[in-house]
Amino acid sequence: MKEVNNFQRLIERIHARLALPNYTAYFRKTWLHVGALIVGGFVVHFPALQGEQIWDDDVLIRTNPFVKSPLLILETFRHWLFPELYSSHYRPVQNLIYMADYFLWNNNFYGFHLSSVLFHVGSAVLLYFLLRKLLPTLLTWHGQQAHISANRDSFALSLIALLVALLWVVHPVHSAAVDYVSGRADSLALFFAFGGWLLFLKARAISRPFVRGTVYTLGWFSGMLSLCSRESACVLMVLFLLYLFVFEKSTALPRKCMVLVVCLSMFGLYAGLRHLPDGQIQTPHSSDRSAPERAVLMCRALGDYGRLMFFPANLHLERTVDDPRTVRSEKMRRDLIVLEYLSIGGALMIAMFALGALRSDCGQRLRIFGAAWFLLAYLPTSNLIELNATVAEHWLYVPSIGLLIFLAGIALAFPSSWRRAGVAFASCAVIALGVRSTVRSGDWLSNEIFARRTMRSEEHTSEL
Repeated sequence: MKEVNNFQRLIERIHARLALPNYTAYFRKTWLHVGALIVGGFVVHFPALQGEQIWDDDVLIRTNPFVKSPLLILETFRHWLFPELYSSHYRPVQNLIYMADYFLWNNNFYGFHLSSVLFHVGSAVLLYFLLRKLLPTLLTWHGQQAHISANRDSFALSLIALLVALLWVVHPVHSAAVDYVSGRADSLALFFAFGGWLLFLKARAISRPFVRGTVYTLGWFSGMLSLCSRESACVLMVLFLLYLFVFEKSTALPRKCMVLVVCLSMFGLYAGLRHLPDGQIQTPHSSDRSAPERAVLMCRALGDYGRLMFFPANLHLERTVDDPRTVRSEKMRRDLIVLEYLSIGGALMIAMFALGALRSDCGQRLRIFGAAWFLLAYLPTSNLIELNATVAEHWLYVPSIGLLIFLAGIALAFPSSWRRAGVAFASCAVIALGVRSTVRSGDWLSNEIFARRTMRSEEHTSEL
């Protein structure tokens, strides 16, 4: 009872800090929040719906034999993503979704774009509901953990979840994962991962054993679909277990261990499926970088990702933050200086995460969870291992959620007089990012437009 009272006081404190006026009662409706996410996601990506096939779309959709016949459903699990190439991309669910699109739309590429936007918007809606479930556990009051059972539908918590999901769904850095149909694997992995997480939370509240077991099973299958959508879904499973073992205190340790065993069985099955395809996997050529060089490269990439999140200008699919082997001109020397500024930016990002995690207030646990989310999701693409690029915008699709959660935790540490200004600033940021995302979405209309605008952006980036 004491913990419930503490949580109610926490909610009242957040309401006071947000300085919410009485007329906001109408905006407490969940359907209105979901509608804002759907409308925002569709509006900013509307220009790309008329887009043609670009780059890998031709290989993955137009000439892909697995897309044309439902009789090949099982065969998709025995091949890599690219039918004629041996690569490390094992994503059978992506092919299955393309197959469903072909069944619905045939060769009308508008439908393929529409499905990509639907999965992105669906991921944002599921993120909103997931945050509403997790926030009571991630907020603290004078060292006391808040519990999910107390005032779960509070407008203050819903507003935090809405702003995080809304900023994420309209952010232009996700254009390569949404407007580019071949980049759909990111949204598929997130959609099924969030769905499995929510089904797990729902099953715990069900009293009837058969129904509870059915919902748990559906959650397990949703997790498997996530793993088979993109390799980065392994990070999402780690984040789920991190939340369960570190932040969730209401579940007994034996039950947590049972969940761990189930997750390991899921990962074991996924690892077995990856051995079904024949042929050798192509790996990027190793550059033989030393450990200090990789550390610097990781810091530069982190600085560039931070820049893209806070100031998403000059967007293009991939970029490099590697040193030129030889400095032959004044322009190359300026580019090298810019890279060192990115290293400083990466160091500042690390310092921001560290300071936010160490500060003790009601948002500390939220900031720790957000920082852990970002860093764990960033690590596989941080240049710790050799990849086909040093920086790619769509690699921010999952980590960006952690950064936004972290920033929400920072907002809770602001003085009470700043709360209304903070909500207004976040609303303005949604509008500004939405406008930039709409412009970026227009880059994917055709190969010619995409190539011309990419070259223009690269020229501007080189002049920085």
